Amino acid sequence: MGGRRGCRAILALALTVSGCAAGTPGAPAARSPAAVAGSGTATAQPHCTPGIVSGHVPLRAVNADDGSAAIAGVRFLVVAENGDVLARRDGDGSVAVSVPASGFWSAPDPIGPVGVATVFAFAPGYRDTIEEGVRVTRQPILLTPVPMLPMVNPARVDDANEPYVVTATVHHLYVDALDAHYAAEAGVVPSFARQPAEPIVATASAAATASAATPCPPH
Repeated sequence: MGGRRGCRAILALALTVSGCAAGTPGAPAARSPAAVAGSGTATAQPHCTPGIVSGHVPLRAVNADDGSAAIAGVRFLVVAENGDVLARRDGDGSVAVSVPASGFWSAPDPIGPVGVATVFAFAPGYRDTIEEGVRVTRQPILLTPVPMLPMVNPARVDDANEPYVVTATVHHLYVDALDAHYAAEAGVVPSFARQPAEPIVATASAAATASAATPCPPH
């Protein structure tokens, strides 16, 4: 996103996204950065009241060495944070799952409730992949590429071909909203919304924006 104006616009959106409505059962009351900064206590709260989020996870296996797709014979397993197997699929495509919404990642619209799962991928001639932190949303924002590394020697079984563990890519909209929420808790302006020479302490206008409550989405 280019320019100071674009950064300020995202800050306004992200800080508004960071608030939860006081009327939402169990939702934390919004607090201004100034109030948090002056309290001297840690008060970080979830974006919104957790619930259940149902959505589709679009999966595509790619060769981690060259980024190519179409890995033959791939089998996917999607697993919840509690260890339950949510879905199985042979070949690239989308799987439907329902998981608990994360109080850490979920936010009011346009982000909405966000769940987290882990994807396992298995394919002939490739090391197994364990991709952690895959986001589950009502409207998928990002395709989930699952990188797989070729086995060193398919005929040999040893630690050289142990599973390949990666962390899922996170869309910048999630990151911006998360950063803005906790920057507001810390009483500072997020780095994406200030210039290098500017102080990190939030201005009065930023504090007012951060304290504005936005209703949480239905779960």
